[in-house]
Amino acid sequence: MSAEFDDIRPYSDTEIRPVIKRLLKSKPLISGLRKLILPNCPAPFESIFDYIIKAYFSAKSIPIRTVDQFQRKIIIDTMVEWVFNHTTKGFSISGLEYLEKDCAYIFITNHRDILIDTSMLNYALRKNGFRIAAVAFGDNLMINRLVSDLIRANKCFMVKRSLPFRKRVLAAQHLSRYIWFLQEQEESIWIAQGDGRAKDGDDRTNPSLIKMLYLSQRKSGLNLNEYINAAHIIPVAFSYEKDPCDLFKAKELLNDARYDDETKQQDDLTSMYRGISGDKGRMHIAFGKPLKGDYQNAQEVALAIDLRIHRLYKLWPTNYIAYDELQASNEYSTMYSTQERNEVLARFKQKKEDLRLKALAMYAQPVINKRALNLQTI
Repeated sequence: MSAEFDDIRPYSDTEIRPVIKRLLKSKPLISGLRKLILPNCPAPFESIFDYIIKAYFSAKSIPIRTVDQFQRKIIIDTMVEWVFNHTTKGFSISGLEYLEKDCAYIFITNHRDILIDTSMLNYALRKNGFRIAAVAFGDNLMINRLVSDLIRANKCFMVKRSLPFRKRVLAAQHLSRYIWFLQEQEESIWIAQGDGRAKDGDDRTNPSLIKMLYLSQRKSGLNLNEYINAAHIIPVAFSYEKDPCDLFKAKELLNDARYDDETKQQDDLTSMYRGISGDKGRMHIAFGKPLKGDYQNAQEVALAIDLRIHRLYKLWPTNYIAYDELQASNEYSTMYSTQERNEVLARFKQKKEDLRLKALAMYAQPVINKRALNLQTI
């Protein structure tokens, strides 16, 4: 790989063994896995189970020599498989018929969970014989050496944020060249439609993302429309029946606070753990058709992606219940049972009214977006 991208690239195959050794020596990682697997482990037995977990992953890691092997055997086939089996009530996939196994794609998706979104994507690809995608990850989430190691060992490349304007432009050009480099290497790529999670449930694509992707090709002779039609962009929608971070997100939206770095990092760590360990109900990932059309500018491309993601988004009883509750209606009462409605509303019943309404609005927004499709064409 070109040294030009050393500042943002993932770990290479030659670097993975030392990374694995560091991870296995990390007491916070091992104890974190134990808390995930055995949340009620009696204190006297914690060190015993830590030893067992470390021994288990040490044995599984012995044959690992490449990043791809680490992702497939350790992360997806072991850790992600366990999380999905124990924290969800089912995982479904649609739209795989639009993908070809010998083609590299840019998957542009909505963004709801820091770690589970990408886990869902690569789990779906891995289990159906497709290559695992490289992942764009904000440098603000490289919180410490442990988190950075886990992220970069999982084929994640860095998106530099919070830079002065001039440096931000240079960083965008650099990132665009790297994404084009990956495409030339026939690597698929995941990138979220916006800078962070859609905490309010309203999935919208930032036109700046489209401009960044095109930057590296501006001098190639392709205009923006030609690039979009040749780039194999696949809109993808993630949907969760339950969001383990729903109340946490609602509080953040209500506070609308500017956190200092230390507080923000702690919140990000909390969100990561809640997203992994919390009940997600059922989950669905929907792949769309490759993006094709006649686009005059980045705003039109962004809108086209939005409309496809809104159409692909799978609505759950939680979404319909939240919408009906906020509208004081029974319009979607055939989409859920009385028991389901009572269970959903009971979760927020004892919360302050502003928090309850904000959380319900988060679940209701995808219904609003889906209804709006009747007023627009794709």
